[in-house]
Amino acid sequence: MKDIYLKFPNEDQAGAALVGFGFEQDESGAFYHPGICIDVIGVIYTTDNPDAEEPEYSPEPGWHINLRIVDEIDTSALAQFMVNPDTPARVWA
Repeated sequence: MKDIYLKFPNEDQAGAALVGFGFEQDESGAFYHPGICIDVIGVIYTTDNPDAEEPEYSPEPGWHINLRIVDEIDTSALAQFMVNPDTPARVWA
């Protein structure tokens, strides 16, 4: 198993890249691929003042998706979108 974190410029480019990689999209818009689990995060929000009574949140640039590669699959076609966050917003349990 291998986990990878992806960051795309926007949702449309994420969808196009996933379909180009071999994901299929059902009528509800959900993506699936045999051997890969997907967690579509979308926009990530952060705050510089988390202890404030009313924290202010700012969107981070990009559209974020986490993949858990279960089978032996070459993911090099997604390499341009792979990132290595120091503290990921979400991880696999």
